Amino acid sequence: MEKANGNVYISATKAIIDHLREWFQGSDKTVSMGVVLSTEKFGIPAGLCYSLPTRCLGKGDYQII
Repeated sequence: MEKANGNVYISATKAIIDHLREWFQGSDKTVSMGVVLSTEKFGIPAGLCYSLPTRCLGKGDYQII
């Protein structure tokens, strides 16, 4: 059972590393990312943190698609 739990941690860690790499290096892929909205978008009020489709532009910048 402990080995199975370790694999879950490794998988989650890899997902975090992959996401951070795309976020800071940029990627053409569309990813789901939690963002705090500064204006209303898709009927979601400003100020809420919501998971939205984004494109990572690099250097920590992103574009909501």
